[in-house]
Amino acid sequence: MQDIRATVGCPNAKPTSCPCTGNLQVQYDCPAPNVTLWASAGKKCVKADSDMDSTWAKHPNKWDYPAETGKDCSKINIEPGSYDCTKVLIPGSNPKKYKPHQFKNPFAGYNSNYDSEAWCTQKSCYVDPCKCNMKDMSSSSWFKTQNGSTMYYSGMKCGAPYEFKAKLCKGKTTKDTCLQDAGCKWSPQPVCRSKTEDEMMRDLRTKLKCPDAQPTDCNCTGNLQPQYDCPAPNVTLWASTGKKCVKADSDKDSTWAKHPNKWDYPAETGKDCSKINIEPGSYDCTKVLIPGSNPKKYKPHQFKNPFSGYNSNYDSEAWCTQKSCYVDPCKCNMRDISSSSWFKKPDGSTMYYSGVKCGGTFEFKAALCSGKATKDTCNVDAGCIWEAGGSSTSGKASTSGGRQAFKLSALSFVMGLALL
Repeated sequence: MQDIRATVGCPNAKPTSCPCTGNLQVQYDCPAPNVTLWASAGKKCVKADSDMDSTWAKHPNKWDYPAETGKDCSKINIEPGSYDCTKVLIPGSNPKKYKPHQFKNPFAGYNSNYDSEAWCTQKSCYVDPCKCNMKDMSSSSWFKTQNGSTMYYSGMKCGAPYEFKAKLCKGKTTKDTCLQDAGCKWSPQPVCRSKTEDEMMRDLRTKLKCPDAQPTDCNCTGNLQPQYDCPAPNVTLWASTGKKCVKADSDKDSTWAKHPNKWDYPAETGKDCSKINIEPGSYDCTKVLIPGSNPKKYKPHQFKNPFSGYNSNYDSEAWCTQKSCYVDPCKCNMRDISSSSWFKKPDGSTMYYSGVKCGGTFEFKAALCSGKATKDTCNVDAGCIWEAGGSSTSGKASTSGGRQAFKLSALSFVMGLALL
């Protein structure tokens, strides 16, 4: 934030609120829907410099977007001119592959729901960094101001969770190439940096005594827990009558503390990819947002249903409804394998899960290591590595990309589960 405000000429600004500014573009009468690929008849448009292919190249003449794009937080901004939002996955492909794409609707390779990636449906609006106190402000490649300067947007302003957007800068091996990227910082001294995806997987398989494993597929293993007859629904808080249960070590409050006696979960939790795993015993999935609170605040919570502070849909955070299953890292080629704090194997060893196996979007969760100033504090974190000086580090927030968030994010708890 310090770098952004210095760039835009307000280094000492300390805003206490954050109004949306709108996209500040010149408006015009929209072309017909067969040109814009959305219901544009009688509407006003603005030109957006969106992505036309998988390389993030730009349309030669930009794309006709709704004039209200990024105006406020009242609705999701549609992405008709974005390849990333309209690409169509080939079912079962691993690694993911996509159908031939054209900006044409209807077309088998064009997704007219504009929701092919998670960022495509995240609400956001344009903001002025000098007048906005949100922590996630990022620069936009969709729009510029009328004088050609950078525009900024915030998802957090519109209720999105905050994740520090750290850039993985390891590949920039000289000071000049490092400083070309606003998300990187050159360090002449030894530095603690985020481990790369390959380093994380290598360390994980070494820990599990299969360092040379090179699996070519990935089978779900199930949760491997002892099963028992479930208690009644008024105890489990789900439709458990006549079902089998397993004990899950889920979160009971906002500190991620655990239930004293764990929680009764469906026996099929994490068994395969056929359905979403419900989270009746997770505070994070059952908390209830106080409407309009900013920063977010939640109602008093009890594990009780019905109760005004308990969400019986178990979907209070995005991770709660992401399909996943348990896997063996030595026999699984997915790139997102993470350890579970919900379950342990019968021998007490760690269990691992994958969301990509079940069709989830892959985002490598890079540990944010720049604050660890000594080798000892660095090595405490399995996601960090101590590196000699003269290196490029991910010490700044990302200010790259379009409206979308940069895909490398700070190490965060997902399903109560952390990398390694």
